[in-house]
Parts: sequence; structure tokens; C-alpha cells
Amino acid sequence: MEQLAPVFDMETQRFLVQRWQSEQGLQVMNEIKKMLEMRQSLDALLEPYVLHHPANTDPYGYPVYPIEIVRTQSFWILAPNDLRGIQLHDLKLEACASLEHHALTYASFANCDFSKGSLGNCELSYAHVEHCNFQETNFSLSTAHYGHFESCNFKDSSFWQCHIANTRFHDCDMRSIYWEDALVEKINIDYQTRFDTYLRLEWHGRHLPLEQKADLLREIRIAYERAELWHIADDFLFREKRAHRKYILYPKCRQEPTFKHLYDYVEDLSVSFMCGYGTKPWRVFWLAIYIMFFYTFVYMAVG
Repeated sequence: MEQLAPVFDMETQRFLVQRWQSEQGLQVMNEIKKMLEMRQSLDALLEPYVLHHPANTDPYGYPVYPIEIVRTQSFWILAPNDLRGIQLHDLKLEACASLEHHALTYASFANCDFSKGSLGNCELSYAHVEHCNFQETNFSLSTAHYGHFESCNFKDSSFWQCHIANTRFHDCDMRSIYWEDALVEKINIDYQTRFDTYLRLEWHGRHLPLEQKADLLREIRIAYERAELWHIADDFLFREKRAHRKYILYPKCRQEPTFKHLYDYVEDLSVSFMCGYGTKPWRVFWLAIYIMFFYTFVYMAVG
């Protein structure tokens, strides 16, 4: 008979955080901090605490959490990269790559410096991060669902092939981020969150495919609309529509010069010229003035 995996309930979720508050958990966490500061791998330290269970061949797929162990003040992990629920505060970890490929779900970070390091291929869902410096940090292949980032600096970092959904970025510096192949959905921002209207095109020899610009700008624009910051959203709407015309409609016209593709391109170009896709209504006024003076001069020229 096939064994059904137990439900990931609140008791299990609490255990992921509270295990680090046990006597053994605190000792392991202090050792982790020391090894991180020395930029050393954590695998050898964490391997003895792995709970070996025959059903956990895929530890993060449908893991088994024996209730009798969850309810005790014990410390154990599912795999050598299982740091879910850990709390790291006030650490200087510049150029540190020791946390790559680790599960950091429900983790808490505060006042840490991860600049010029790597958090590549990490699971950061439900993480709570405050006042951390991630400048020039590599987040490639990482995932963050329902995370909370407050007052963080992501400037010049790489989000290559990241999946970010329903995550909050309040008072964060998101400028000059490299977004190639990133999937961004329903992010939450506020007035102090800062994005570039011109997306970064190059990172360590990689180049952002230009056809991705419109979709990336669209998600940022939707985030500003959700925050009701309409004047900023208008700037991203204009950049988004222009990127769509230049890198999607125009290549279609060149590859397949059909009447429909040509009509779509000319119509889009006309709307951009006349009113900036509705974000620059004053263009209509000036266009009317120019037309009026043009026909006045024509009338005077022909008598």
C-alpha cells in the first residue's frame, strides 16, 4: 500500500524555526556563523544532523516529519543544505558563497552584509530579511515566494533565472539588477522602492535578450499600479510599450511583412508619437498647435 506523505501543518512549520532555539540548535547555529565568517562549506558540519528516513529519498519533495521527533526539543535536518528557519543577524559576509544551494525557507536575516557574494540556487520563500546589503550579489536560479525584504540594497545584483512571486520589497534599492530569464509575479513595493526604467543589459558576459524587456517592465509597472503610485507607473508603461514596439512588433514586421504586422506597428508608433501611450497627454495639445501653424503657413504660401 502506498504511504501518504503527512500534511505540512503549522506544528511542523513551527519546528523548522524552533529547532534552532533548542540547546543543540543554538550550538549548531553558532558554529554555522563561525564557518560563514571564514567562508567555509557547511556540509561537513551539518551532515551528522541529517535525519535518515527511508521515505525521504527526495527530502524536499514530500518529506516525512515524525511527529514524536517534531514535538521534542531536538535538532535535526532533512539534508546537509537544510537551513530553513535559521536566524542570522549582524554578520559581515562580503564575497561569501557558503550559502549557495541551501534551503533558507522561513529564515530570518537582519543587518547582514552579503555584498559581492552568492546566494545562487537558494530557496528564500517565506524568508524575512531586514536591513541587509546584497549589492553585487548573485541570486541566480534562486526562488522567493511570499518573502519579505525590508530596507535592503540589491543594487548591481543578478536575478538570472530567478522565480519571484508574491514577495514584498519595501524601501529596497532594486536598481541595476540583471533580470535575464527571471520570472517575476505579483511583487509588492512601496514609495521608497527604487527601480531603473532602463534595465541592465549585461552581467559577467551574459546579455539580456531584448525581447524580455517588455515583460519585465510590465511586472514592475503592475507593482507600482498595485501600490497606487500612478506617476511612476506611467513612466514604466511608456518604457514597456516602447520596448514592445522595438523588440517584438518591429522584428515581426521584418520577418513577416504582412499587412496585419505592418498595421500593428504603424498604429503603435502613431499612438506613441501622439500621446505617449496615454502617459503624455500634453503631446496632443502641442501636436494640434503644430498642425494649426502648418496649415496656416500652407494657406499663406499658396495665397
